[in-house]
Amino acid sequence: MQDPSLAWLVPFSTRLLPDGAIAPRLAAASAHDAWSVVAEAKRRAGEGLRHRYAYGTTLLCAGLPFAAIDVLAGAEEEAKERCSEGRDPDSAQLMRAIRVDRATASVRCGFWMSAMQQLKKVAEELNRSGRTAGMEWDDLAFRCQTLYRALFVQDQERTFYRLRAAWFEELSDHDQTSAEQRLEHAKARQALGALDHRIADYDAAAALLFALRKDPAVGATALELLVGLHLAVGAREPAERDEARRELHRLKPQSAVLRAGVTTNPGVRWLHDLEAYHAASFLLDVSRAAGEAGLGEQSRSRLFLLARAYPDQSRCVGLATLAYSDAGLRSQAQEALSLAQEPLTTLLSVSSWLPPAPPPLGRHVEGE
Repeated sequence: MQDPSLAWLVPFSTRLLPDGAIAPRLAAASAHDAWSVVAEAKRRAGEGLRHRYAYGTTLLCAGLPFAAIDVLAGAEEEAKERCSEGRDPDSAQLMRAIRVDRATASVRCGFWMSAMQQLKKVAEELNRSGRTAGMEWDDLAFRCQTLYRALFVQDQERTFYRLRAAWFEELSDHDQTSAEQRLEHAKARQALGALDHRIADYDAAAALLFALRKDPAVGATALELLVGLHLAVGAREPAERDEARRELHRLKPQSAVLRAGVTTNPGVRWLHDLEAYHAASFLLDVSRAAGEAGLGEQSRSRLFLLARAYPDQSRCVGLATLAYSDAGLRSQAQEALSLAQEPLTTLLSVSSWLPPAPPPLGRHVEGE
């Protein structure tokens, strides 16, 4: 379903930023150049709390919510300390702004209930201080209402897609499905995978789409969906991924999905690697904190799918293996480890676990 935070302004308070033009600069920058804005914000993050807040919101504006959560969480702790010491007259407002933007990042990472809890904390603080009127309160109320409605709709969508998938499965059991219905069945299973991050749903959708790849009526559509799915969550069988791309290239060589995720620009690649780095760390932390079922299981599944989509990211593979191992799931840990494209010695090397460094600022970066 649609991201409920799309209508939320980021940053929540431009007044508290050292440079309020960061978000407009990102909006005006092409994908080719956005990395340099992020890299500059990162360089200036050491200049103080407001610069760290600026860096966190820059990451969020650039489409890196996991990286943003990490930076904003650290900034929130520092702002909280300043509030208790009374060092900065704006520290309370700054802490609220950081929390609201952190909630936006949580939504964009898929942790909607966590985002709602963060927004409620800010609302309770404003209520205690008698600030239940004005732009800050109105904006916060809008975000809470939007997210509350989205959580309700999300439950409805989950029920709808489960019933829809069950209906198509029953038809399939009686050999009564057309190619169009099998395509819709795949879409329903893919939607369920996106809602709950279930590996089985994603793989079921991929199997249905792969079986339709040569169908004269829906084959091209099925291949576009399948290649996009492989980009997002990887492929259970790498050979199927390669065949799907070859077949789509033959049928629709100009398809946008064939160009997605392909870049020779080291700056764009750095942004991608930076987000994967922070996503893997965050999901491992949630897996450990949440335990065996529910959110913990979902986080482990997301880590596995992240590693499967980007097996060249050795840290993702390593943390997915570690998450399953910590939970006592040895067979799943072994399956995650089998995704590695590098020897175990490389996987465990220190350099594989360091955050990626941006290309030098001011250097012309080739590629698209």
